[in-house]
Amino acid sequence: MTVDSTHKKVHVGIDGSLHKVKAPVDIHSDHAVLRVVLPTELVAQELQESPEVGEEALEYLSGSES
Repeated sequence: MTVDSTHKKVHVGIDGSLHKVKAPVDIHSDHAVLRVVLPTELVAQELQESPEVGEEALEYLSGSES
């Protein structure tokens, strides 16, 4: 997978250490071992603006599901 950015360098965590690397970042990972952390505000805004994401999914993802 390749992750691109509008910034020249991006912060990445590698084995618990924070590094700054040149974008785009090519990621090669074994099955089920990659974790991606995104800013919650950005994710929430993108999800709310997406017509494919329903209200029930938004509640589940925000942790406010009853």
